[in-house]
Amino acid sequence: MQLVANQAHRAPGLTPRRADTSPRLQAAEITCRQAVTPQAAGAKAVGAIAASALKSFGFAHDFDQKYTLGRAIGAGTFGTVHLATDKATGQEVAVKVITKRVMGGYLEGNFVRRVQHEVDIYNHLGRSLNVAYLYGAWETPVHVQLVMELCTGGELWTRVQRGKYDEAAAAALCREILCTVAQCHAKGIVLRDVKPENFLFLTADADAPLKMIDFGLATYCKPGQLLSDRAGSPLYVAPEVLKQSYGQPCDVWSAGVVAYQLLTGRFPFEDEDCGLLLSSLDVLGKKHFTNKEIFFAILYGDLDFRRPPWDEISELARDFVAHLLERDPAKRPSAEQALKHPWLRQFDASASGTSATSSTASVDGGSNGGGAATTDGNGSAASRSGGGGGVSGSGRPLSDSLVQRLQRFGTYGRLKQLALRAVVSFMATAETERIASLAAAFRSLDPAGRGVVPYDSVVALLNNGEWDLSRTEVSQLLATFDIDLEGNVDYNEWLAALIDWREVQESAGWQKYVNQVFDMFDQGHTGRLTPENIQRVLCGGGLLGAAGSGSSGSEADVLADPGGADAELDECPFDDVVPAAMREADEDHDGSISREEFVRFLSTAPGDKLEFYESRRKRLGGSSSGSDGNGGGGL
Repeated sequence: MQLVANQAHRAPGLTPRRADTSPRLQAAEITCRQAVTPQAAGAKAVGAIAASALKSFGFAHDFDQKYTLGRAIGAGTFGTVHLATDKATGQEVAVKVITKRVMGGYLEGNFVRRVQHEVDIYNHLGRSLNVAYLYGAWETPVHVQLVMELCTGGELWTRVQRGKYDEAAAAALCREILCTVAQCHAKGIVLRDVKPENFLFLTADADAPLKMIDFGLATYCKPGQLLSDRAGSPLYVAPEVLKQSYGQPCDVWSAGVVAYQLLTGRFPFEDEDCGLLLSSLDVLGKKHFTNKEIFFAILYGDLDFRRPPWDEISELARDFVAHLLERDPAKRPSAEQALKHPWLRQFDASASGTSATSSTASVDGGSNGGGAATTDGNGSAASRSGGGGGVSGSGRPLSDSLVQRLQRFGTYGRLKQLALRAVVSFMATAETERIASLAAAFRSLDPAGRGVVPYDSVVALLNNGEWDLSRTEVSQLLATFDIDLEGNVDYNEWLAALIDWREVQESAGWQKYVNQVFDMFDQGHTGRLTPENIQRVLCGGGLLGAAGSGSSGSEADVLADPGGADAELDECPFDDVVPAAMREADEDHDGSISREEFVRFLSTAPGDKLEFYESRRKRLGGSSSGSDGNGGGGL
């Protein structure tokens, strides 16, 4: 087994690091010299790269115009993390600065794959509130600069070291970790490195959101697919990874080790003499264990559920952890199944349906007074999860799932978002019943019926006291909206961001709508979408200009493009815009997107469910209201 130190790749999002006392055991991760590629894995190649020589990544070059780089707050073999300040807003961010690796005047191939892979994954998963947000990627002739959300609350590992959590707090953290895992698995990504060091708290508050920050060992793996390269961190790696035949369930085992730590303050493994291999987290850094000892314990040693504090922990909690630490991956629950465990659900406010109510703003089609939501004197707590997988996204009021819908749409990628906006433009007049509740919610924000809503009104809606969101998180959620010159969000953008696309793609009209959009993008009528076609969609305003204005949705309007296929191509803001989209949608890497590839590209994975995303809906401890699916605008 090849052991490779890989400490710095975990750095984005970041807080200053102390001397490393975490369980790295001299070598941080177990990896093979050559990682499995999406093609070799047989997965959909989001971020797959052609093996061509590059002198630059095609990222933006104007970092110094937008940000002021500050002091370093972390460093390692793969990069240095700095504080930086947005010159326009004054917002502090974290910047991961990576020195380029060049051979013979060209970027080194494995380095290119690793950086593009990380950026592509962040551009999708980083739109979830469970993942540190990527504001963008920049480069200079010498460095790559990844601008990330700054998390100031420290590592989960630091809080784990302080001792065990009570069950309610541990369950909340386990739920957040498993939601992150479930989101990744639904998109065909296996993390392979779920551990406390890879999760940071957004702030120092006791109930601060938890964000995943490192996808350095993540790769592409569909449900049921098997990988063979060893990758992970020794104390968290699943038994089947050591046997070199594993898939998505390996992340659930790692989450089980973290859950065990949260409840007991130690690791679960016993040595060959039935003594605890690691009796407490305090011994890490004082005593070294060989990888052979650790791997033997993972593969064959008993897992301790007898010693204190298990005598004080509930049977439900024990059952939950034991199921996650099932050595047979075929018997281990999926992340989605684990989220439905009774132990998690008993501490999940959203599962009980006690949502806060507001006397003012409503996204279910009620009036919009712009005031704050009413709460009782006892305050309220926000529901971070979407109900632990127990409630379908459909059948719930829009007010309960608004933030979840915005997150999921944000993970789709820019090309898919624009294509779905075009789909909506065809649906708007053909399926009025399906979109009735969303249309009513839009009208509540657009009483004049202009077909547009001021962006500030949408911001005010999310800041009205009914959702537990920071100012920066609100901006992140709404970053998918294209704001016109007057500062408005149009009707089709609203519909595209909030409709349940899993339901739409099961409708009779789905295939027709997608074919219409393909034909709209394929202006040369070649039957394939070329990079030039994609550039017109992503970087030109004409092709989708009419499709995104108002709600007429006629084919003539949608196809309006004064220059047509012969018009001069508009320049993209940076060179990687089109290549990144092609890496995502061109499955066979032949340089164009077929109609069949386009249909698969626009389809939402069956497992990508709204309940995997945090609702952030504030909950009251009083009687249940507003979450039974019967409220106005319920979808």
